Amino acid sequence: MVAKLKGKYRSYSQYSTFAMCPRKWQLSKRYDPKITAAALAEGEIFHLAIGKMYAQNDPNAGKAVFDFTKNEHFQRLSSAGASQEQTDKLSVKFAALEAAIGSYAKSIFARDMTRFNVIATEKEFKVKVGPGLILGGFIDGIWQDKQSGVRFIVEHKYKQAHEPELMPLDLQVSLYTLALLEEFGPLPTLYNVALKPANRQGTKETTAEFIARLSSVYDEDMKTFRWTPGDFKEKRFVRQTYSRGRAELTAALEQIRAQDKAMRQVEKKPLSVWRNVGDHCLWMCPFKNICIEEDPLVIGRFFDRKGAGTPAPAKTV
Repeated sequence: MVAKLKGKYRSYSQYSTFAMCPRKWQLSKRYDPKITAAALAEGEIFHLAIGKMYAQNDPNAGKAVFDFTKNEHFQRLSSAGASQEQTDKLSVKFAALEAAIGSYAKSIFARDMTRFNVIATEKEFKVKVGPGLILGGFIDGIWQDKQSGVRFIVEHKYKQAHEPELMPLDLQVSLYTLALLEEFGPLPTLYNVALKPANRQGTKETTAEFIARLSSVYDEDMKTFRWTPGDFKEKRFVRQTYSRGRAELTAALEQIRAQDKAMRQVEKKPLSVWRNVGDHCLWMCPFKNICIEEDPLVIGRFFDRKGAGTPAPAKTV
C-alpha cells in the first residue's frame, strides 16, 4: 500500500506538460477535451492493453482491454458531436493500434514471459522529493530477469519514432528511478517501444480489410525479428536498456524542484502564466481555441470541467 504523504502532488506528465507550455498545463488542470482526448488516446490504450497481458499472463486479456476502451472512446466522440471525418480518422488509428498489439502479443509477449518474472504492473508510487513536494504516478511494470536476477523498471511506449540520442536526457526515466530508490535501489529501465505504422488505409478498403492487411504486413516484417531480453531494434518494435547514476538523478531532482516553484507561482497568481508558442500548438494542444480567452460557450461544447471545485477561469488582459 502506498504511504499517505502530505504536500503538493506532482507527476511526470505535469512536469512534461508544464515544460512544453505552462498555459497548456494550467488549462489541463481545469478541463478535459471531449473530442481531442479520444483522438490522442492511442498511447493510453497501448499501455492498458500491454499491461493487462503481463498482469494476467494472457495475450487475450490485452485484446479485451483494447476492444472495451476503443468502444468507450467512440461513444465519447459520438456524445461530443464529433464529425464523420474525426470518427474516420480515429478508426484508422485504432485499426493500426489493433494490428500492433496483435503482433506484439505473438512476437514478443510469449518470449518475455519465459525470461522474466513480472513483479508488478501499474505500480503506484508516492515519494517526498522536497519540502511539501510529492512525486507520484504509476510505473508500467517491474520485471526480474529469471537468469540474472536483475530487476528492471519497464516503460511501454507507442509512438511515431524512437530517438535514442535523447534518452540520456529523458526526465521520465530519471524520475521513475528516483521514485523506486528506497524500495529497490537504482534500477535500470527497459524502454519498450512499439512504433506507429506508417501504412495507410486504402480509399476503397474497409477497416476490417485494413486491419487484416496490416496484420499480414506485421507478420511478414517480424519473420526476421530477433528477440533479446534487454535490447532489440526492428522495423516495428524497439527495446533498449537505460540506467541513471547519481549525477543524472541529482539533476532531475533539481529540475523538478525548480519547475515546482514556477508552477506554484502560476497556481497562486493565474494571470502570471505564460505561453510557449511553437509547432506543438498546432498538433499537440487541444486547448488552442480557449488559450487566450476561456470562452464559456466553447468550454461547454468542447470540454468537461474537472471536479466540482474547479477554480473559475482566469481572465486575460
